[in-house]
Amino acid sequence: MSQKDAVHHAVKNALVKDGWTILADPYTIVYGRTQLYADLCAERRDEDDIADVIVIEVKSFRGASPMTVFDIEAIQIISARQRVRLLIVDAEREEVKAWIE
Repeated sequence: MSQKDAVHHAVKNALVKDGWTILADPYTIVYGRTQLYADLCAERRDEDDIADVIVIEVKSFRGASPMTVFDIEAIQIISARQRVRLLIVDAEREEVKAWIE
């Protein structure tokens, strides 16, 4: 398991402020014989008590990364099958700014 990104707690707090409940920190994903770790898993329920569950990989993009997570084959397969969105967070204010499809 890797070290948490510098903005990990800010993203987590922003999600909670936005109405999400953190289910796991970190979240383990098993795909075939591959075990991966995402930073967070969270859910938010609507007025009909239907849950929207998300898995979050926190990246601050403050500098060059020695490895990009999207180079892992299992991640590419999962990303192709699932809807992958980009979450923009104001780390200083710990607020969700945008979701990009």
